[in-house]
Amino acid sequence: MPDADALTTLVDAAGDHARRIMIGTQEELMPVFLLVAGNGDRIIVGTPFVNNDDKDRAAHAVRELIREHHVARYSFLSEGWRAVQPPGWEHGQPIGLMPSQRPDRQECVMAFATDGINTVWRSWATHRDPKGNCTDLTLGPEGMSMTSRFANLLGGEA
Repeated sequence: MPDADALTTLVDAAGDHARRIMIGTQEELMPVFLLVAGNGDRIIVGTPFVNNDDKDRAAHAVRELIREHHVARYSFLSEGWRAVQPPGWEHGQPIGLMPSQRPDRQECVMAFATDGINTVWRSWATHRDPKGNCTDLTLGPEGMSMTSRFANLLGGEA
């Protein structure tokens, strides 16, 4: 079983990839998985999607690749939105509106790496100049609660 350092390395590499693609451009970041098979082989899977049906199809297809290649751990990287829950909100309570639908949302890049038991999350705020070019990605606070439909593809149902 990989240790937390292996997962941290994967998620940090995802952040480096986002910086190479985005900083200094208006380029969108294609959502991407990096699958690491038990034998060490690596498989990169780009998953462009525009709606929830596309995301469900991507989850199904990646789950099949995970099974076929006996994937031991993987990372996922995507642009998205984040928002801070209101004061008094506690983990386990309903989350309310999704961040993409909230007026206080902030553009971000998020990544996670998991081995099916342990998961390491990162989120970077996206900063843009008046022309829309990404000027920086700054690491968000530690301990944020994040979720993704793609975080449990090593077990359970998609």
